[in-house]
Amino acid sequence: MWTPNAVAVGWAPYRVGHWLWMWPWGWTWVDAAPWGFAPFHYGRWTTFGGRWSWVPGPRREHAVYAPALVAWAGNAQFSASASFNGAGGVAWFPLGPHEVYVPAYPASQTYVRNINLSNTTVSSASVTNVYNHAVANLRYVNRNAPGAITAVSQMTFTTAQSVSRNAVRLSADELAAATVSATTPPITPEKQSLLGAGASGPGIRRPPPVLQNRVVRARTPPAPSPVPFALLQDAIRANAGRPLASSEVTAMQILAPAAHVRVWAHAAGAEPRTGMARAAQRLSPATPVRSAPTSLRPPGQAPASVLHTQAPVQLPPNEPRPMVRSDRPPAATGQSGSGANAARPDGGAAEQDSVRRVDRPAAAIKTAPAPPAYTPPPPAPPETVERAPPPRPPMPKPAVHAERSGSSERQGK
Repeated sequence: MWTPNAVAVGWAPYRVGHWLWMWPWGWTWVDAAPWGFAPFHYGRWTTFGGRWSWVPGPRREHAVYAPALVAWAGNAQFSASASFNGAGGVAWFPLGPHEVYVPAYPASQTYVRNINLSNTTVSSASVTNVYNHAVANLRYVNRNAPGAITAVSQMTFTTAQSVSRNAVRLSADELAAATVSATTPPITPEKQSLLGAGASGPGIRRPPPVLQNRVVRARTPPAPSPVPFALLQDAIRANAGRPLASSEVTAMQILAPAAHVRVWAHAAGAEPRTGMARAAQRLSPATPVRSAPTSLRPPGQAPASVLHTQAPVQLPPNEPRPMVRSDRPPAATGQSGSGANAARPDGGAAEQDSVRRVDRPAAAIKTAPAPPAYTPPPPAPPETVERAPPPRPPMPKPAVHAERSGSSERQGK
């Protein structure tokens, strides 16, 4: 067992918190304590030494979740008593060990057996008898425990208000006359039962209807719209306050309004609508095209050393070429009438003048011819090796040189 020690005097299980309607279980207890989840959805409660203690389920068992492990007390006279000002009341107390929990939501006999066997020590025969209402007088351990029964008005119960702040003290005669039931009383939830007590008030701001009814574009189909609560409330009231089965809610799905959502399908080859998508499409690298193998190239053609990623852009012949305005002074751009641009035969000076003078009409702007299409270079001629000429034989000296040399020899002698 586990006994909480940080509780107020007179504390009892299922008293400090509120009730909510949750699908598919129906009325579900929400405790206010930070440790108040497991002890109020698993196991059982008992008194030991005048204090409340929590008894978990058997070991080596995978416990099954329950919305609230309580039994309900009340009758017609109990609901119309003066303690509730004639508005009707609801009362409950925690289940003890070896006591069977009967869910109010649709469940099979196997589910009822599993949820009880995993949360307390009880026989399968006892679970089956309680489920089939084969027991005449159910005796609950905590029914007569001091301060075990908690009672509130029906308005407090259905509007998710705090139980401890709005609890009603019942007399001994009213407690003695109350009848005990294993299932939830037939109380139809309100809209606030789903949203909670803090969902409405002066401090809650809701979006305007124009935002709630606007059309939303989505890339994937959204989930179907929920069934309006007004239709579910009528169905629950017709079902004696019991939760509806999943099949019944699915059958009512055709009554749900159509969602204000249009599925956006991106057509193949369509231009993206947003600027970021268009920029990403322009910046995405194209698939590189590699040069042809050596065996498929024409003879004499050099292999391509650069991967061509995009073909050259061809402009229509009647469309002006895109120009970039220069911030340099006219003298530097050749606007004086002399220089490289003035001597160009293709009208380079007029082209620079059209860039500088932006107020000229479009008819005065000369258009340049379209650049020629890219053609591969011609094959290189075969290489030839030049050889050095053979050396020439020595030439004999002329006779004049011989005579001159002879006379000089005679003079020297």
